[in-house]
Amino acid sequence: ELQLPLAYYQALLELEPEATGRILATAAVAPVDRELFALVSALFELRRNQTDKAVGLLEGGAILWTNAPASWVTVRVAAMGRSGNRGQASAFAAGLVRERLSAQELALVEPWLPARPAQ
Repeated sequence: ELQLPLAYYQALLELEPEATGRILATAAVAPVDRELFALVSALFELRRNQTDKAVGLLEGGAILWTNAPASWVTVRVAAMGRSGNRGQASAFAAGLVRERLSAQELALVEPWLPARPAQ
């Protein structure tokens, strides 16, 4: 099923929020990857400035964070940081490699990334 990955990129790029919402509404009652559904839903809620909902989706046990891809961690960092948990956001962000993030992912986490060393 390609609908959830499509919804992820739409939310990441802030494109077509109505279509993204429809995809998520359909996925909520369909047999889909529940981890990916929680992640995409959380990113969608962040884009709607519903930080508490995003945190609830990410921290509710739906996602096994041990081996989560960096792109998923960026959503967690942004949610934690925006909810006021700056220390936790910074701790998660410390494990990210800037050069491996897309421009949009980097924009999500920039406030919580460690400062670059002076050149």
